[in-house]
Amino acid sequence: MLNDLIKGREVFSNVGAVVKSSTLTRFISAKDDNDKKLLVWGMITDANGVMRLSLRDFRAHVGILQTAGFPELAQRITQDYLESYAMGLNHYVDDLRRITLTSRETRIQR
Repeated sequence: MLNDLIKGREVFSNVGAVVKSSTLTRFISAKDDNDKKLLVWGMITDANGVMRLSLRDFRAHVGILQTAGFPELAQRITQDYLESYAMGLNHYVDDLRRITLTSRETRIQR
């Protein structure tokens, strides 16, 4: 049980940055064989330097909503979760950049 808590319920797969000539813009990861994994994140940085996120949601409400005939609602809930995560990540990066730029120890090469 402790091992499951430490490992968490999410899988993060990162392709990294593609080469400049690549047309890849999406990466969807696979769930491993652990049934306790509920969220599967895929990350890729496209040829323009934009990080793209994908999310596969295996939480209980998704299957229940789909079975009940509400697949669009399940998709919208997952999309909202993904967008909220991306927004929080962007705010974090902005804050980190601002803090770094105002640090006396930061030297920016131009």
